[in-house]
Amino acid sequence: MSIELPEPPDSLLSELSELHGMREVHRQYDRAHFGNCLIDVAGGPLTVRVVRDRGQWFVDVADRARPSRWYYVDVLRRLLGGKRAETLVSIEDQVEFLRQHLPSLLEAFNPKNAAKTHARLAEILKP
Repeated sequence: MSIELPEPPDSLLSELSELHGMREVHRQYDRAHFGNCLIDVAGGPLTVRVVRDRGQWFVDVADRARPSRWYYVDVLRRLLGGKRAETLVSIEDQVEFLRQHLPSLLEAFNPKNAAKTHARLAEILKP
């Protein structure tokens, strides 16, 4: 089944492929559950996931060395020194954040920096 993406995540996935050499590694569609879907692309130390969950679109990032732990854009913004979002971040803003900060995220999740990055993320995610 073909997954129809809105323009922001569609153009992001194309850009990640064309400019950063990321390749699709997983695609899933579930018509029975609200048309939920996900597409994962991977390259370097990162996997980027575009998700539609109950009609809402999200972009998440995982360290390829720790593929079971996904980070939402707001958490990544705080990792890079930004403030916590007061409301749900629009898909347009999620995509723009990733475009602007992909080099910093690639560096943060580089194996030489990953332990420090994961320690910082654990602090950010503490209740």
